[in-house]
Amino acid sequence: MDSKSSILYVDDEEINRYIFEMLLQSTFNVYKADSGQGALEILSENPEIKLVITDWSMPKMDGLSFARKAKSLFKDKKIMMLSAYMKNREIDDAIANGVLKAYFSKPLDRESFLTKTKELGLLN
Repeated sequence: MDSKSSILYVDDEEINRYIFEMLLQSTFNVYKADSGQGALEILSENPEIKLVITDWSMPKMDGLSFARKAKSLFKDKKIMMLSAYMKNREIDDAIANGVLKAYFSKPLDRESFLTKTKELGLLN
């Protein structure tokens, strides 16, 4: 039985999903989705996922819209954002309102990410 925590990474760019998985697969069971809608389906089918990391800029449903929807449907999930865009007031508000737990800039700093997941009690 695998004792690693399960996380979901949502990004429309395949290379970003690949890099994220390579960086974190030794620490987490990494699920991946290429859209907000796909991520919602994965969350509904995999209740063991504790943490969701989403890109911001995606077609159809951006990361913040996805985060709000996911939080309303799956209240127990912790959601973080990873983006190449600069953090702004909208992101600050989402963090203040509990929609997002944290924001990280691309490229992902693995150690900062692991530190934050430890703080949230997600790292076994």
